[in-house]
Formats: sequence, structure tokens, C-alpha cells
Amino acid sequence: MRANIIYTLTAVLLFSLPWFGCGGWSLFVAFVPLLMLQKRCLKLRAEGQRGRFIPWSAATFFLWQLLTTFWIYNATFGGMLAAVAINTGLMTAIFSLYHKMHLKTPKALSNTMFVALWLMFEYIYLHGEISWPWTTLGFGFGNSTSIVQWYEYSGVLGGSLWVLVSNLLIFRAIINRRNITQWSIATGWLIIPMIISVVMLKGYEDDGNKKINVHIIQPNIDPYNEKFGGLSSQQQLGIILNEAEKAPTNTDYFIAPETAIDRIWEDNIESAWNIQSIRKFLKIKYPDAEFITGASTHLRYAPGETPSITARYSRLQELWYDNYNSALKIDTTSDVAIYHKSRLVPGVEMMPYPKMMKFLEKHFLDLGGMYGQLGTQPNREVFISNDSICTATAICYESIYGDYLGEFIRNGAQVLFIITNDGWWKDTPGYRQHFSFARLRAIEFRRWIARSANTGISGIISPCGEIIKSAGWNKQTSISHSLTLNNNITYYAKYGDWIGRIGLYVAFLGLLYWIAYSTKKRNLLVD
Repeated sequence: MRANIIYTLTAVLLFSLPWFGCGGWSLFVAFVPLLMLQKRCLKLRAEGQRGRFIPWSAATFFLWQLLTTFWIYNATFGGMLAAVAINTGLMTAIFSLYHKMHLKTPKALSNTMFVALWLMFEYIYLHGEISWPWTTLGFGFGNSTSIVQWYEYSGVLGGSLWVLVSNLLIFRAIINRRNITQWSIATGWLIIPMIISVVMLKGYEDDGNKKINVHIIQPNIDPYNEKFGGLSSQQQLGIILNEAEKAPTNTDYFIAPETAIDRIWEDNIESAWNIQSIRKFLKIKYPDAEFITGASTHLRYAPGETPSITARYSRLQELWYDNYNSALKIDTTSDVAIYHKSRLVPGVEMMPYPKMMKFLEKHFLDLGGMYGQLGTQPNREVFISNDSICTATAICYESIYGDYLGEFIRNGAQVLFIITNDGWWKDTPGYRQHFSFARLRAIEFRRWIARSANTGISGIISPCGEIIKSAGWNKQTSISHSLTLNNNITYYAKYGDWIGRIGLYVAFLGLLYWIAYSTKKRNLLVD
């Protein structure tokens, strides 16, 4: 029992360290204690003793998920339990299937399926409506960007593949510790990608020759005590504009965080007082600048117009309308441009598969002054300035989905803005983890990123994932910097999570082969 506990706790520690800012190094051996535990349990069973492995693997994944994402409870305790339970269940199911195959099939097949099944799980989790891919293995290198510069080809699932195969190779080398060949293969698989990454990092140069000047605003408005009651909308906008006034006169873009302004009806957006206030501010000192801000917006449906599946009905006003978590582009000469956040937080901003789960709507949480399912839009719309500069604005949760953000790049985005409100999680590892994921997005697309977070961390990230400037937690401040525009489309931006798709195909074919192999073996035994 003591050995099992040691193996389990060691694995939990190795899995968790990268999400606490320690870099991704421990992930290369994080599965090894589990594999050693599996080997021990099989030996005990062969000796006629009790050697149950799956409960220990479930405990490992449960503790890993709990340690790294416990902070969700600040926003929703039920959401935290659901995220931990679902992730634990899925990871345990994958490992259980691998364990079963390990017992009854050739090791080459079971090891291949271990890698393919895990990649399949991460790929589906990144693309499904029920999704909390926060602990995708490749995200563990968010604070080790110098060794994953090749993410511009593979995306974060390339990091997951690197981790999975490394663990298997290192485990086999430990078991056969005198086999120099196995140690050489494991070392090569581990070291060569690092060397390639370092070479890419040293040789990288911005291809663009045009720059824009941005001013990032971090208003530091507490979402619990000030955002929805403690401060009026006028006071909140006043804080934002006071920080905006600190910008240099050559500023091209102001960037304010998610839901910085609220209660805007889109059919009357041009006459909204907060839009007019921002326009007045721009006209006085920054007539050529553009103001990017998050907003809570509403769209009413005309009588007789068919409402969307996400619409709700107001008996008081006798109308159907949609709520949106939006990004707005405001300037002094053209109409306000709107992008609606469309990768929504399950259980907070959306009901997964709403047509099937409409009956559960009343149980879903309100986290931002908006009730029920938010509206979305089908396309990743870029904002185009008067001088044809294309910018993308990802809203909060959207920034953890690389393939999703790739559509912005394919639609012409030359630079990426991220607006978020991580204040819901308070001073926990959550907001630091979220910021580290943005560093990986910069590498995947080779785009400069300007990130505005309500309470922090706001910052400037280079296309190599380097933090150029940042503003810490719980500070009212602003940041100015110039960003280089880039028109090149990386391999990952073009093809998305292709490693995940390969993993999905291999897992499917492997399962078919396993079924056929098991059936043939049983028939031979009968004969």
C-alpha cells in the first residue's frame, strides 16, 4: 500500500508542477510512476495477491485535476466539481482501456493505442461542446516557450505527443536500464525537439515592416463587489478612460477588457451613451485611433422574426432577444463593428447541445449579469481599420482553443488581441495559467499578442512567446507598446489540430484491430 501511495503522489506532483509555473519538464516523466505502479500491480496479481491498478490511476488524475483547477470554485463550486469529475472520468477511461489492452495484446499495439487514445481524447475535448481542456498536456509548456517553438507546425497537441512518447520511452529505458539503445532513443526523442526549438528561436525574425501602437487598459474592477453593483456604469467607464488618457499621442489602438461596458442594445448602439463617450474621448486627442473593448450586448428580434435557439423571451417588453458577450471596435468615422464571442464556457455561458438539454436551462449559472445561453456567430470576424489593418479579438475562454483562433488568422488577422476578465478566479493560479496559454498561441500563429485583463495579467507577447511587458495582478494600470503586423500563415494556422486528427484515425483503426485480434485469439483458443 505504501508503495502505491508513493507512486500516486509522485505522479500527481509531476503532472501538477507545470500548471504552477514550473515549466513543462516534469511532464516528460509524469506517467512513469503510473506505469511503474501498473507493473507492480501486475506482478502482485501474478503472485496471487490483490493488485488493483485502475483505482490508483483514477486517484492520480483526480488529485491532479483538483490541484491545478481548484480555483474554479471561486466562480462556481458546482462547475469546479463538474470539471474535475469529467476530466478525471475521461482520463481514467483512457488509461483503463490502455491497461486492458496492455494485458491482452502485443506491447507495440498497446503503447501505440495509449498515445493515440490520449491524443484522440484531447482532440475531441478541444472541439466538443462539453469541453474543459485546461490540462491538455501541451499546455504545460506555457512557461517553457523556448523549447516548443515548433508549435507553429504542430500546435499544443504536438507537445502532448512529445510528452506521451517520452514517458513510454523513458519507462522502457528504466525497466531495461542496461540497454544503451533504449536510453539513446529516449534521449534523442527528448533532446532533438529542444535543439530544433532553440535554433528556430535564434533564427526567428519578424517578417512584417508595418507597426501599430497599442495602449492596453487594465481597470482592475472587482467582478464581485464593483462590476455589478458597487460601481455605476459611468464610474467604470470613467476608470477606463482615465487610463486611456495616459496613452501616447501616436496610439493606434486602445484595448479594454472583456465586458468593460454593458447594457447595449445593438439596434441602438450608435446612440448608446457609453459609445458616444468613447467617441468623444477619441475625437479630442486620438481622432485616428480605434477603441477595442468588451461589452455585454443585446439583440432584439422584430415582431414576426424567427428567434435563434439561444434567444429568450421578455414578458415585460413582449419581445424575443439574444444576449452576447461581445467585442466592439469604435472609432470616430465609421459604424461600430461587433464580434460575438462564440466559444462559450459550458454551464456558465452556454448549455452544451442546447436543443437536447433545454430542460436544464434553469440550473445553469449566471456569471456576468446574463442568464442562460448566450448567442454566438458562425464566423471568426476580424476588425478592419480605415487603413486596412486586420485585427482579431479573442474573448477570454476562446484563447485556449488554437484551432478555433486559427480561423481568425485565415481570415486575415495580422495581430491578435485577447480581452478577458480573470477576476472571477481571484488571486489563484488560474489567471497565471490563462496568461501562459496565450504565449503558446503567439508561437502557433507567429503573431504579436496584446492582452487586456480586467484585474491582470495584461501584457504584450512576442511571436516567440516572450513576455515583453506585463502588468501584475490587482493593479489599475495601462501598458503602451508597438506591435509588428504579420501576414504569414503558419502551418498550424492553416491545418489546425492535424496531430489530433491523426490520433483519432489511429485510435479508431487500432480499436478495430484490437477487436479483430481478440476475436481471432479467442477462436484459436476454442479450436
